[in-house]
Amino acid sequence: MFLFHSHFIKTNVTAIKLYGDYTLVGVGGYLHVFHKKTSDLLCKAMIFEGEKIYGILPSSTGSFLIYGGRFIKIYKPNEEMTAVSEQVSKVHSDWILDAKWIEDSQKIATVTMHNKLHIWSPNLDIEKEVECEEKCILYSARVCFSSYNDLLIIAGTVFSEVLLWKPTSNTSDESVVLSRLKGHKGVIFCVHYNETNDYICSSSDDRSAILWKIEKSSSVESVGEMKVSKKCQVFGHTSRIFRCQVLNTCFVTAGEDSMLNVWSFGGKLLRKLEAQQADPIWAIECEEESNSVLTGGGDGAVTVFPIHYKYTEEKLNVNHGDKPKLVAILTSGNLVVFTDNGILYYYSRKKRECLRIKEHADLKSYVLMDVARCKNLLALAGFEGQINIYRERNDALYQVCCFRTKSKTRIFSFHWLTCKNFLICQNDGKLTLFYLKEDTIHAVAKFNLPISNERWTTCAIFYKNNVIVGDRKGSIHLYEIGKEEPIQTVSKVHNHLGVTKLVVEEDRIISLGRDAVIKTFQFKGEYLRMVSSDKLPVTWLLDIRENLLIAFSSNNFIVWNRNTKRILFEKDCGGGHRSWCFMKTNNDMSFVYVKDKIIDIITVNLESILPVDIIEGYHVKEINAIEVVKCLNKYILISGGEDTALRINMFKKHASKNIITLKSHLSSIRAITTYRLDANTNLVFTAGGRAQVICWKLETFTENGTFKKLLCSEQHSYHKPTDVEESEMRIMDLNAAKINEKITLFCACSDGNIQLFFVEPRSGSYRLIFSRNVFYKLKCVIKLSTIKIFGYTLLVTMATDGNVVFWDVSDPLADIKPFFYITCHQSGINSYSYLLLDDHLVFLTGGDDNAIVLNYVRIKETDDGLEMETVDQVIDISSHCAQITGAYLSYRHFLTTSVDQKLLVFSWKVKNDKLSCQKSAKYITSVTDPQGLKCRENNGYDAFVYGKGIEIIKIKEAT
Repeated sequence: MFLFHSHFIKTNVTAIKLYGDYTLVGVGGYLHVFHKKTSDLLCKAMIFEGEKIYGILPSSTGSFLIYGGRFIKIYKPNEEMTAVSEQVSKVHSDWILDAKWIEDSQKIATVTMHNKLHIWSPNLDIEKEVECEEKCILYSARVCFSSYNDLLIIAGTVFSEVLLWKPTSNTSDESVVLSRLKGHKGVIFCVHYNETNDYICSSSDDRSAILWKIEKSSSVESVGEMKVSKKCQVFGHTSRIFRCQVLNTCFVTAGEDSMLNVWSFGGKLLRKLEAQQADPIWAIECEEESNSVLTGGGDGAVTVFPIHYKYTEEKLNVNHGDKPKLVAILTSGNLVVFTDNGILYYYSRKKRECLRIKEHADLKSYVLMDVARCKNLLALAGFEGQINIYRERNDALYQVCCFRTKSKTRIFSFHWLTCKNFLICQNDGKLTLFYLKEDTIHAVAKFNLPISNERWTTCAIFYKNNVIVGDRKGSIHLYEIGKEEPIQTVSKVHNHLGVTKLVVEEDRIISLGRDAVIKTFQFKGEYLRMVSSDKLPVTWLLDIRENLLIAFSSNNFIVWNRNTKRILFEKDCGGGHRSWCFMKTNNDMSFVYVKDKIIDIITVNLESILPVDIIEGYHVKEINAIEVVKCLNKYILISGGEDTALRINMFKKHASKNIITLKSHLSSIRAITTYRLDANTNLVFTAGGRAQVICWKLETFTENGTFKKLLCSEQHSYHKPTDVEESEMRIMDLNAAKINEKITLFCACSDGNIQLFFVEPRSGSYRLIFSRNVFYKLKCVIKLSTIKIFGYTLLVTMATDGNVVFWDVSDPLADIKPFFYITCHQSGINSYSYLLLDDHLVFLTGGDDNAIVLNYVRIKETDDGLEMETVDQVIDISSHCAQITGAYLSYRHFLTTSVDQKLLVFSWKVKNDKLSCQKSAKYITSVTDPQGLKCRENNGYDAFVYGKGIEIIKIKEAT
């Protein structure tokens, strides 16, 4: 007998309920209880095995009614909310869409998918059944009011109507429909009713939500027809709207597009929030008293957002009708404005005065304006090499100096490097570094920009004794003071639109571009080496301020949180082709821009817009592969899937913390493998769609037995573009082994090939050197592994033909051919595990044919090489009812998982060369569509089941 305990689960969040000082969350089939103020997890309990929780309803007596699918249960928590005990449980005959405690929590009302109302006793015995006259399938329903005589049922149908009916309004045995609300063009996914203001909201797969109002003359007590008017219909989502909720002052919609929209009752969009990393929102809960809306969805996160936020908006017209051309914000929050007439103004926001500083007639037709990072200095540069420096002091703007370059040629770009140094770019890519000392400007160094079509810089920074610049063609150049030519050029870091910003963070250099890519570099010796590349959901990346990334996307200005990877603020300003400026202080951020010759000033309180994660998000699509690395007493989970993201999480006890998220892959990640270099360093190989393979270096740092930090740097990305007529291959699996003192990487390919790479250290990093393809047959190779025995290295491949094939790869450069086959399955092999027992091999496979196959193979060394012989084979085709996706073999047991969500434990043994196995235990995971299984033996088994989410299960044999 085995005992299963779920240590950790991250999957769809389908129910959220606020209850006093607690937040109740349904994650898969598990109830999680968090303290509202501290977000500490107080309790976690399995409610349904293999079924999701769709509703949590506290009663006035302290019990919880929990339902999901056809299951309904009542639980009683203890006073500390640290444990819950089951009181009663029933399985209904129909799918429950909504439930409510009525009659002072003495009865329960439920509405099912077939438009029926049931009244239950507290012991979950059905006392009454009421059927509506409209026989139809419902996708949503709402039970309104708390007395049976007042009950109003709002039903969302599959044929685009919202039905209102009462169980007390009946003719014979059926209740009549009091009102039919028409206006949608798709199925109704959600309905909600506010009993205080008589507003109904309905949402549909037509991407709209409609707000309805029950007229005052039509009270819910009336038996006759109800009068309901349509107040507004809103379109603010790009996909289906799954949830809606009516509050006292506004209403909220949430959809498949991961957006949470707050609307006024007049249909005006008040706020737009990205909640679940582009994954659907499945659950929302609002509390106006605390200005909070909670969301849960497909990425497993639960987040608290403010419903309303604090901001001010101000419009500024320059004196005498002057039209603003450039605008900048200084450290005091005051503005500097340069107009079309060449006049410089200084605007004091406290005094609301716009002071004329100076007219620059020579800068009227062409001017560059740049503010130093300290926000105290301002520079104006012109067409004939003129430079004017201004300084702000005591709410006033003073001219520091006026300077003209010797060449008197156009200044193409101006960059403040510090508050003392600046760099300019002139004709023919001539760069000059200047030093500002008191009131005079001194030339320090000169550099030459490499020849290109548009030969000027777009950004520049100081780093130690180096100047690093980004140019208009998307390349980065590294200069050393004293040398005119670049000592290093990194070509095409970004696309042809150029490098927009370079930022120094600790010992790393971050580059931004207009190609939605953020790249990180690190110095290795004297040169820059790329560490990571990340693709973001916003396009025009402009700057980084602490944990905020500033960007434009289409017409919108966006402030994006780098930690939570979520949009914090979005404003339609017309796009990035305008003068604008951004400044962040401790509690506020200001955005200033010019539009229609008017200056708009927006100030937002940061605390009022910052969300709080109760549960941290994870992958937004299926996880295809994970690897587990042990660090001290913690597990490091390396995972990748269909969302193209490589995530590295630290797991300990019942908590998980995301350390790094990287998006360097062009397509989905299908396979991950690791190779250990030393106790604290691993090479990580990832591959998948577009035939791309990436090598990473994972380093863990510990001190006195304590984990300090983790670094993951990209070493090399291999991707061979294909011809137009040729379809791109997908890599299905990876395996790395040391053969003849060389690290060799084997790749299983969808076109029937096995790719061989050698991994070699070069210039401080590891490079993937492609060796050759070894062809198997025109079958997709799904899995592969290496086995070392008797001094030989064997490659084992498994493909869609159902065969396990053995190759001798002891010399990867020699001719490689298969020498032994085992026929195991009728179709593809998705999972495997093996053990070496002296001169015998036990090989476990699971396939698409629902079969589990255990092979006992004898291996013999001869003068001609290895000989292999299948001694016995055991096949199980009845334990799972879908394809097997995960397998793990130990000396006494083996574990399997399947798309049917079962995790099975078998015992096995060999006696007299005969295999036997027996199913010992079963566990139903809440992770849907499981893609695989990893196991670590640790006083039992730590099983990692992954698919649409991940669950870590502790399995121990009962004593």
